Amino acid sequence: FDSDRADNRVYEDEQILDLFSNACLTQGSAHSEGEAGWFLEENEICDDSTFLRVIKQFATPSDEEVTRSVQELQIEDIVAFTELYREAVMASFNAATENILKTIRHEDPFDDRHVVAAVDFTHVPYHVWPWIDKDEKIPKAEYPPMVSGYKEDGEIKHGYTFATITIVGNDVPIILGIEPVKERSAWEPEDAPADSKADVVDVLLDTAQQYVDLDEVLLDRGFYSNEVYATIHDRGLVYMTPVPKYEDDYEAIGKIKSKEGVDAAVKNDVPFAIDGELHHTAEFLYVPATDEEADGSYAVFVTNRDHVAPEEIMHVTNSYSRRWDIENQYKSVKAFLPRTSSKDYRVRLFSFTFAALLYNLWRLTDYLVKLGTDREIRSPPVVTARTFVRAVSQSLRQGG
Repeated sequence: FDSDRADNRVYEDEQILDLFSNACLTQGSAHSEGEAGWFLEENEICDDSTFLRVIKQFATPSDEEVTRSVQELQIEDIVAFTELYREAVMASFNAATENILKTIRHEDPFDDRHVVAAVDFTHVPYHVWPWIDKDEKIPKAEYPPMVSGYKEDGEIKHGYTFATITIVGNDVPIILGIEPVKERSAWEPEDAPADSKADVVDVLLDTAQQYVDLDEVLLDRGFYSNEVYATIHDRGLVYMTPVPKYEDDYEAIGKIKSKEGVDAAVKNDVPFAIDGELHHTAEFLYVPATDEEADGSYAVFVTNRDHVAPEEIMHVTNSYSRRWDIENQYKSVKAFLPRTSSKDYRVRLFSFTFAALLYNLWRLTDYLVKLGTDREIRSPPVVTARTFVRAVSQSLRQGG
């Protein structure tokens, strides 16, 4: 990351990143780091206003000036600026990702394996109510446009949305790409800009396929969409996702192909259309539900694999469990996020991206340690996340 500040700057970028790593380690904030520097009379620690200003500069292109406070921009402008911020931050993240994968590939090439990636959304909470008066449908005029509503544990919450694509399965679980997501919320105008899931998946696949030759993509049921499936299928990749709703009719399911003695079934060659025309066919797989929250006695998956045979059903559906790597990843990334009350999207975007980069570097370090000690790659971590972040902070401090 490069802040592109003048040569006479007081604090080097490495010092700012050192402070940010400390905040990630302790789930602190710019204020807490600045306060500690003042209290301990440590000259290498800047005040919180300097800290936040440099973070914003990390996320702003060197040739771009934002003359007004970001949250004062009209929604069309801020979405355009968000793309500029994304490009600035992702350039650094992508360069780091390429270096990480080169290190892994040098030791154990991905090319010899069936490479599986998972795509999903995650939300970073924003604890501010969007309405002046919800009953009268009067929203707050300067509510951050990139914040949207989402449901978690049956409760409506608000937060920033990010999509990621991550290697899962038998390989090192590295985040290959990040995409900020703009969703249209109830408090916004009906013509407010929003990203389609198919477009988000397309951008993430573009990024991921620069680095690895993917074979399969696993998605959450929220991505159940003909457009999403068409995007993946057009790339020659296999997809698999649960079906959100289905007719819980055991008699109908019983008429579908099944293997004698196996409580599972498959419906072959289900057509998927785009704009009224057949695009491709897929397989619907019915297996006994193991999740107590499932809609019925069966769980249903859809995949574009070629004609799944009845005896293959359980093997194919069991392989979906590899997607849980991305859920565990989100828990780790969020544990790295420092606290902030800033409404400036540059701060939010940089925070999530830096936390994801720390996650990747931690996974790389753990992988190399396991390699050197002859341990299984997918065994529990040898180096804990907190130990790693402490080491990063110390290394940056020495470098600065």
